[in-house]
Amino acid sequence: MTSCKTVEEGVEADVVTLPPHHRCASHTANLISCSDVEKWLLSMPGIKVMYTSSISKCTALWNKASCSTVGAEIVDEVLERKLLVPCTTRWNSFYDAIAHVCEFPITELNTISYNFGLKAITDQEYQFLREYCTVMKPLTVALDILQGEDNCFYGTLLPTLETLITKTLDLKTGLQILGDLPEAVVKAIKARFAEMLQSETAVLAVVTLPRFKLRWLWT
Repeated sequence: MTSCKTVEEGVEADVVTLPPHHRCASHTANLISCSDVEKWLLSMPGIKVMYTSSISKCTALWNKASCSTVGAEIVDEVLERKLLVPCTTRWNSFYDAIAHVCEFPITELNTISYNFGLKAITDQEYQFLREYCTVMKPLTVALDILQGEDNCFYGTLLPTLETLITKTLDLKTGLQILGDLPEAVVKAIKARFAEMLQSETAVLAVVTLPRFKLRWLWT
């Protein structure tokens, strides 16, 4: 913020000039995960069915495990751990809950489903959940960086975005169901951060940050 004095009709006044407004980077990245990725998943006929069915089965497990002590005891007896339940205000909590589900063998998950009277998770749905977590992992790491309170500066934005794009594209090989999702994520990143990716001010912020300086331009 800068301040300058102007003289108008003999009266001296302070004029405050604010820096250009930029949208919150973490909120923008959150929109990619909550809006853009979901739209892509729902736009692909074969994937849409798998996405809705697998998430609905996970949601049913979370509801049963968190709404009663009996349900919690069943989960604890089979898994020896509690299931993470996503929070509606944080997308990362949704990812964490899905990733936590994928830590358990499908046989144990379906044992719980049977005890709850729920439909079992199929092998294909389980594979979908695992691949979803694989593709979205770099975005969750980027979100954690951009939401940081102590070490998140304007100069960390471009390196974070470029690392996110590179790591996401590297995941294209080895995916059986969501092979096209990495490109969809990168397309959303480039669209939502188009202005920032071309900003000279953002580049200047990077090179003036001791953590990066000119080393970032050479990598």
